[in-house]
Amino acid sequence: MQRIKSDLPDMSGKEELVAEGVNMLWTCALLGLAEAKEKGFIVTKADGGWDFQEGMKTAGTFLDRAIKGLVSLGLGRKPKQVQTLAQYIKQHYGKRESVSPDEPEGSSEEAT
Repeated sequence: MQRIKSDLPDMSGKEELVAEGVNMLWTCALLGLAEAKEKGFIVTKADGGWDFQEGMKTAGTFLDRAIKGLVSLGLGRKPKQVQTLAQYIKQHYGKRESVSPDEPEGSSEEAT
């Protein structure tokens, strides 16, 4: 709940109710996963087949509804600004002298 409030500090009353519901759904999903971990994620059926444990099945439903609640609050995935190649190189490698393709690295004046 605190994480949601940190992203949306000025929530209305209705938004707070949705956020509390998301928090409850998230908790239910975690309880379902804990049950599945305890009892096994996959169970054998009487006819010899297999199925997911009930806690595992319900966890997916709860998570789906929690994510939909977050999206309704405006907390869905947002596209990130993509850097240009030059910006990426500058950020990760700093200001280095550019080496021409014909000049082997290390043969610049500073190397002598």
